[in-house]
Amino acid sequence: MTLKRRDFLLFLSASVITIACNRQRQTSQTPTSSSNRAESQLSFKPVKGPMPLSGDNLTPEEQISQYANYNVVDDLLLPEGFTYDKVILIS
Repeated sequence: MTLKRRDFLLFLSASVITIACNRQRQTSQTPTSSSNRAESQLSFKPVKGPMPLSGDNLTPEEQISQYANYNVVDDLLLPEGFTYDKVILIS
């Protein structure tokens, strides 16, 4: 296997950027999670997904009771008050 200098430099730069971004993310996180702050700034209630999120602030017991059953809906789920229109239907 031959390794080109260009490929090595690309790999090296991607590694450095990943490490730098991870360190920046770790230092910018405070005891209150960023997802809690983001949810408090939203003007709508987020749609409940199939898995609990850290911003839900649920204990493990609450997660089990609330996420034990999940019905899959074959549609685009939007928060209350939001609508969508079909632009084109490809069959």
